[in-house]
Amino acid sequence: TPKPSSAASDVYKRQRMFNDSDALYRAINAYHAVLLVYTREHAPAYWAETKNNLGLALRQLGTVDSMRDAVLAFEAALLEFRPEWEPRHWAMAQLNLVSTLHLLAEHGDPITLLRALTICDTTLREISREKHPLGWAAAQHALGGTLLALGQHGDTDLLHRSVAAFEAALLERTAERVPNLHAASRQ
Repeated sequence: TPKPSSAASDVYKRQRMFNDSDALYRAINAYHAVLLVYTREHAPAYWAETKNNLGLALRQLGTVDSMRDAVLAFEAALLEFRPEWEPRHWAMAQLNLVSTLHLLAEHGDPITLLRALTICDTTLREISREKHPLGWAAAQHALGGTLLALGQHGDTDLLHRSVAAFEAALLERTAERVPNLHAASRQ
């Protein structure tokens, strides 16, 4: 059985490939339509996945209001994606939330970085390097970015911690294993 949000996801992928803003709005509308049918009560896993995908599309719009709506969508997905049940999906939604909070900070809401830091710490307590090496590395990378953003105003301790987190990410994000992620963590 195909996933209920696959048509919306296909439209969203088209938007990302071709930078088609109309496709982005169609994807958002399609995700909202899917959520009317696949409710949290009747299809919690599909509902959470659709909420996460909706958050990605809303974040892509790039407005402060759409990013705030994306935060709400990721938070909703996290109601069903629990670390003990769905560790990979939970970590993905957590890190989507972190990256959206970073974008909001860039738009003048710096308090979101403190929340992002808390989310990174929580994610790293739940996702071990041994069980989920790339998820752990992604969380380390997100932590590094958050510490870097917080430390840019002269806190050298935060900057040193940022470097350590990026170096930790590189332990799993090797050039041979995931070249594009390796390059991102080396920046």
